Amino acid sequence: GISSMPAVKVVEKCKDKGLYKGYHSPLAFISYANKLLADAVTPLTSEEEVKDFSIQHNVSVISFFSKGDGYEDEEEEFREAAESLRFSNNVYFATVKSTAV
Repeated sequence: GISSMPAVKVVEKCKDKGLYKGYHSPLAFISYANKLLADAVTPLTSEEEVKDFSIQHNVSVISFFSKGDGYEDEEEEFREAAESLRFSNNVYFATVKSTAV
């Protein structure tokens, strides 16, 4: 529930996803809204992109998948976890599929 004002409650498909806990500034709200509108998992294809992503997001979870038995299942589980945690305003997810990274 809401215990203080102002509060921003996040709702998706009529389901409560929690309260926004970030900074209460226009720029912070826009950044958070953009995060929710984007794909839950950012694809990364180079070492430079991995470094930039890690620097840009204080809390980041990056998966590295290589083709092999069951990797599709692991990738799907990672995506499901990212979807369920995307409403945490400071956790960002990415995946690397390139073997060059």
